[in-house]
Amino acid sequence: MLGVDKSTMSRGVARLLESGLIVESAARDSGPQGGRRRIGLEIRGDWGLWLGLELQPDQCRGVLVDFAGDIRGDFLFDSDVNRLRLPDLIRRASGEARLQAGKAGVALRGAALAVPGPVRPGTGIVERSRPLDITEAFDLGGPAAGIFGLPVVIGNDVDWVCRGEMHFNGVGDVPNFLILFAEGRRRGLSLGLGIVLGGEVLRGDHGAAGEIMSIYRSNGSHQLALDHRMVSRAAVDPRALGEVSRELAPQVAMLANVMDIDRLVLGGLFRNQFEVVSPIFVEALGRRRTYPDLAAPDVIASARGDESAAYGAAIHFTENPSFQGYWRDI
Repeated sequence: MLGVDKSTMSRGVARLLESGLIVESAARDSGPQGGRRRIGLEIRGDWGLWLGLELQPDQCRGVLVDFAGDIRGDFLFDSDVNRLRLPDLIRRASGEARLQAGKAGVALRGAALAVPGPVRPGTGIVERSRPLDITEAFDLGGPAAGIFGLPVVIGNDVDWVCRGEMHFNGVGDVPNFLILFAEGRRRGLSLGLGIVLGGEVLRGDHGAAGEIMSIYRSNGSHQLALDHRMVSRAAVDPRALGEVSRELAPQVAMLANVMDIDRLVLGGLFRNQFEVVSPIFVEALGRRRTYPDLAAPDVIASARGDESAAYGAAIHFTENPSFQGYWRDI
């Protein structure tokens, strides 16, 4: 599968075994040609921890995940974040992560940061972020790596949510799906729409895919046409969240129809109030099909709750090309 010689593979596996990153598991039956029983290999979960850190304007959420994908710790603290205060926030998160890693007795190996706004792929540069008061390209990856003293990757929060969903529900028979995500904040509501096509997260030409601006909105600072007071209640009032859903549902349905999407995943606040909001989206998706005889997309709740972005960041660090050298060093 990798196109390398067997002896090269054997040497590589031997080095990984020596490092302790992988271990031998139970022997398996021999292949169809017979011969010796095959030896299984698996990643050793307690070899290290990866921190997934979601940065929001009013709070910071961290999830520590081991190399087997199991959560070993988490934390949440309030913040009042803008671009100038980000280093202080990251220092606090780094200290909290190291404290919990020490209690778990497992080494912290690196961190993945989820931010609201477009991120330049593979660079750690945040292009823009209104929630974090970033109005021009800002290098967050460099300072963050210096604070942690470990490898760091930066990604968009909705992208990480998509990757977490792909991990749990797989792409198998549903390689194309949308995930609509909402989070409550002191200043109102934050919305994102992740797009997965052919098992790949769509980033867009500028890394800004997933940003939502309602077609009904004419002015104002938030993402919807609804009255600001209604939007601000959506995090605590199911009826207000229902109104948010009614504005978004026909727009999401149009996109799903145009792209012939198989599934809509509801996350964050929509997941928390799934019984209230899902019928709104089901109805819109069914009514706005060009060919009604074709099945409308499934509507399901996301696999994880409020920690979706942080967890998605933590478990997908190995996919980032920036870490090829890191793994070679190991």
